[in-house]
Amino acid sequence: MPSIIDKVLNMSELECAAKMKENNEWLQEKYEKLQEKYANKFIAIDNKEVVAIGNRPEELINRLKERNIGIESLLIEFIPEKGLILIV
Repeated sequence: MPSIIDKVLNMSELECAAKMKENNEWLQEKYEKLQEKYANKFIAIDNKEVVAIGNRPEELINRLKERNIGIESLLIEFIPEKGLILIV
């Protein structure tokens, strides 16, 4: 039987997953506008808004740290310019 601590940790993980899902859905809805504004940038999304941008992942992470924003439940994405195809 799971302890109360396990239940709290699992709920927290579920909440993070739900928040990331919401942020991802928002990203998909707003993708074209975000692409116009943040082409070739890394962005961090929290609560359905862009909270930081950077030219490189390290720059983005540093900006988040400067603002004391934890990255645990953020959605971090690279936004390519229109017409650019990324092969991963």
